[in-house]
Amino acid sequence: MTPPELLMMARIRMGMNVCDSEEVKIGTVEKIYRAADYGVPPPRIAPVIVEPYIQVDSNGKQLYIPFGAVSNVTDDCVVLTVIRDRIGEQWWDQKPSFLQG
Repeated sequence: MTPPELLMMARIRMGMNVCDSEEVKIGTVEKIYRAADYGVPPPRIAPVIVEPYIQVDSNGKQLYIPFGAVSNVTDDCVVLTVIRDRIGEQWWDQKPSFLQG
C-alpha cells in the first residue's frame, strides 16, 4: 500500500499553481526536489530523514517549501498549510544548503 503523502507528492507537476491555505495563488512550481536531489550518499549536512521540497516562483522570488507544509494537491493547485500573510515567517526564501541543483 502506498502512503497518502507519496500519492499526493506524485500529483505535483512543474508549472502547477501553488496556493495558500485559503486557496489564493502565491506562485508556481519551478522544481521538485526528491530524495535523489540530495546526492548519493547525501552530504553530511543533509537531514537524516529526507523530506521532499518544492521550489516555487512567487512573483520573481524563489521559495523552497518543504513537503510537510503541503496540505493538499488538487487538479490545479498545491495547497499549503499557511495563509499568504504568514509565508514570510516560514524562512522559505532561504534555500536549504543540502538541496542540490
